[in-house]
Amino acid sequence: MNAPREASIVRHARVAFADRFDSLIAYHCTRLAVPWDWRLTKAQIGVESAFKPDAVSRVGAQGLLQLMPATDRAIDGDLDGFAIEGNLDNGLRYLLDQYERLTEIPDTGERLQCALAAYNGGRGYVNTALRLAYEAEHREPMDYAALKPGAWSTWPAVARGLADIRCVVMGHHPDWRQITDYVDRVWSGYQP
Repeated sequence: MNAPREASIVRHARVAFADRFDSLIAYHCTRLAVPWDWRLTKAQIGVESAFKPDAVSRVGAQGLLQLMPATDRAIDGDLDGFAIEGNLDNGLRYLLDQYERLTEIPDTGERLQCALAAYNGGRGYVNTALRLAYEAEHREPMDYAALKPGAWSTWPAVARGLADIRCVVMGHHPDWRQITDYVDRVWSGYQP
């Protein structure tokens, strides 16, 4: 008889745990005027750190938004690490920077998914994947001064480009499955 009640309490505790940063996330998204709904950042935090401010990845990324210390320091000159507001602010700034630099992608949703891929795997891989997608579609080199519209500037095309064996940056091929899984998990966790 007590088991269903206890399970209900645990479910509610999980909801409360995941929701505890909502107002802070919404505040920082508004303050930085990000062009996406704050709940997307919440979904990203769920994937990055499972809402644990003291999370550390196997490669050393830290905090709610799992920033590498060098990236964290490069954003604003100091290491915020596990400081909730500093990590949230810098993580948002980093994703916003990736988003704003992808001007060749006109659709907001497609651009945001590619920005998430750059956040997770590195901008160089996303640039290379975009070029490969463009060249596959148009059968000509990508010329940023005269870009032709098309499906090349969508997340599915970029995801295919990441998997292409020619997607190499400084001699390395991306872990494209990990990157595409990351974007898909964040995107599917986003509930407006």
